[in-house]
Amino acid sequence: MGLMSLINRRAPLLSIVSISFVALVLIYNYNANKDNILSASPCTTQNRQHTRNTAQLISENPFLNARVPSEKPGSASISLSTSSRKTYAHIIQETPPNAGPEQGFDLEYLDQEVQKAMETKKAAIRFLSSPIINQHNLMYLVGREQKCTNMTPEVIITVPSAWSNFEKRQKVRDGTQGKYVRAHSQNALLLFFVGLPPAGIGKNKTQKWAKLQEESEKYADVVIAYFEDKYRNILFKHLSMLQWVINFCPKAKFVLRTDDDVGVMIDSMLVSLRRHSDEWQNFILGKQRVGDAPSRREDQPRYYLSKEEYEPDIFPPFVLGGTIGYPVSTVKLLYEAARRTKSVWLDDVFITGICATAMGIPTFNERSFQFAH
Repeated sequence: MGLMSLINRRAPLLSIVSISFVALVLIYNYNANKDNILSASPCTTQNRQHTRNTAQLISENPFLNARVPSEKPGSASISLSTSSRKTYAHIIQETPPNAGPEQGFDLEYLDQEVQKAMETKKAAIRFLSSPIINQHNLMYLVGREQKCTNMTPEVIITVPSAWSNFEKRQKVRDGTQGKYVRAHSQNALLLFFVGLPPAGIGKNKTQKWAKLQEESEKYADVVIAYFEDKYRNILFKHLSMLQWVINFCPKAKFVLRTDDDVGVMIDSMLVSLRRHSDEWQNFILGKQRVGDAPSRREDQPRYYLSKEEYEPDIFPPFVLGGTIGYPVSTVKLLYEAARRTKSVWLDDVFITGICATAMGIPTFNERSFQFAH
């Protein structure tokens, strides 16, 4: 397969520059100019803390040693570091169609892709330089912070669950997710994320709350966060999962989010994640939706969004929350994007659609992530 066909098929160079190099190297540029940014920001303390947090992302980026194409891409060449060779393998092995045997890696035929990548880079700089408008510093009543102390899992399976869904959580433990974790005890982790019992739920609240505490102690796999556990707070639950991974298990490789009432194929999902990670630094896999419109019907409140909450008439492409897969590097970027974007309570739309679009992170409709409740 020629190099041009590879580019037309998936544009691997664009994905590398516009996602990995773009979102992370750009944070480096932002960090290098932080004094100018902070002086103009109304959130000085918050942004200084963010600068310290995001600086850690830079040291893990394998593309920092790759030289960016010069201002004349037609005559530029790329110097590839050893750490970049895995991702650039298809480029190293092939000769561009307009390059002679003695020529280097000529980028003239990639001019359009390079220009697109540079525009994405500029957009990411502007976005990450904007002030934090949402703290999203969620607290945990039961945090399970020690879970990754003696292990670095390849995958963390995070399951959002209503606090009183005792039977559904047990079904997950006995099902595909639980079996996979037990079979790969040093390489996989399963955690359920719940909130606090909402007010006014009846006289059985005390008994159910005691039952949840007993379940948490018995299985040591339930994280309880400080927010009211009701449907329109599902965004807080999603953010509590992202935040937990960043704070307590940042060296894991992948995160799989699965609802507590869906059947999943963990092995196949991981195969898809590994395959995409060979080509993309950041991405989101799931059951993709394209062209969906927000519900404006007040008589159907389950998914209702007013114009004040979300003004556009079409959502950006996103993946449904039943099953979502992403690398941990993507988790970190999505969380930072969520802190700088007006929130929409529909968590899958907000995180995998609005925030992913702002960061230039692609979503993929993956067969192994299809599900039914």
